[in-house]
Amino acid sequence: MIMTAYLGGGGGINWTIVILQFIAFGVVVAILWKFVITKVFVGMTKREESIRVKFSEIEAKQAEVEQQVREYDRKLHEIEQEAAGKMKAAVTEGLRLKAEMEAEAKRRAEDEIARTKTLIEIESDQAKVSLRREATRLAMEQAERLLAQAMTPDLQNRLVERYLQEMERVKQV
Repeated sequence: MIMTAYLGGGGGINWTIVILQFIAFGVVVAILWKFVITKVFVGMTKREESIRVKFSEIEAKQAEVEQQVREYDRKLHEIEQEAAGKMKAAVTEGLRLKAEMEAEAKRRAEDEIARTKTLIEIESDQAKVSLRREATRLAMEQAERLLAQAMTPDLQNRLVERYLQEMERVKQV
């Protein structure tokens, strides 16, 4: 049927209808262009600009994040170096304290050994003195016993006379 309208009743093309349809199509395109397509283009342009702005913001934020990551890496490296330095210093200080403590312990041990040797010498000397006293006491007791057994009145008189003679000699000098 549509074909019949184009062709007209007699099989030829009805140019009036074709031209009217072109005009109608042009009017529809003009109306769409004026009210729809321009708004779509404007909306698309705005959307495109919005997307560009968002991408710019994302790129700026990404650059900022990358800068922060570099800064954090630098700070982390500094912290690691500082920690290593502190650890080294702590180990050095620990070794110094250990050596100091060992030297102090050695000095104290040497002092204690010297003190103990001195005490041993003192106690040894005291023991020697004590033994000499005891030996002297025992010798005196033994001598007294022997003298008591060997002392006779005649021997006693001779000893007294000898003592008196010695005293006389001392007086003369």
